[in-house]
Amino acid sequence: MKKVLFIPIGFYDYDNKIEQEIRELGYHVTRFTPIGQYGPVQKLYNAFTKGEYLKKKCLKRQKETLLNTTEKYDYVFVIVGRQLDPVVLKEFREKQKAAKFILYLWDDIDRVEGYHENRFCFDEIYSFDLRDVEKYGD
Repeated sequence: MKKVLFIPIGFYDYDNKIEQEIRELGYHVTRFTPIGQYGPVQKLYNAFTKGEYLKKKCLKRQKETLLNTTEKYDYVFVIVGRQLDPVVLKEFREKQKAAKFILYLWDDIDRVEGYHENRFCFDEIYSFDLRDVEKYGD
């Protein structure tokens, strides 16, 4: 059975629905949400630190999960990927040489922080926005 690492955006119930569809296609799915779950106190503390608290937690979470996995994936499917650290993503890509990395953008490229640094890690990039496809498509 082919293995997929699914890195969603964490938007309402969409992640569950997309993961279920991938499973129904016959794939084994592992989901990793870079930002994780944080309670009201952590979110308040994050506001006081002007976003630095969750940014550091997100980076630590990515390093611990992505760089320490021994699992080998056939596909890495990312939706938007704005939370993915470019250095971690590049190192993870090196560890997963056999995997096909796919990025789907459901936001304008101009609104996706880190897109221009991370795009080189993906084999295929898809977007809903025809203007972005025309401007950035190869």
